[in-house]
Amino acid sequence: MEGCRTPSRPRSSGPARRLAARWALLLLAAGVFYVGVRLVVEFRTAVVPVLLALLGTALLGPAFGAVQELRIRYGDQEPSQPGPSS
Repeated sequence: MEGCRTPSRPRSSGPARRLAARWALLLLAAGVFYVGVRLVVEFRTAVVPVLLALLGTALLGPAFGAVQELRIRYGDQEPSQPGPSS
């Protein structure tokens, strides 16, 4: 019976395989998104402060750089002046 095998050939055409691959990728991404949403809902108490911290960091980073470029004094620091140190 082993000698009666027919050579294997592709079961579907190229465009159909590409479409199936795209749908598989879409379903996988939807599953990952669903699990992520469920985790956020489950751990809402921990997620909200972390998201706020990330948002604050993202917003304050450029502002801090702008303040440094303008050499604006803040706090009780003395302005740095070049010259010999004593």
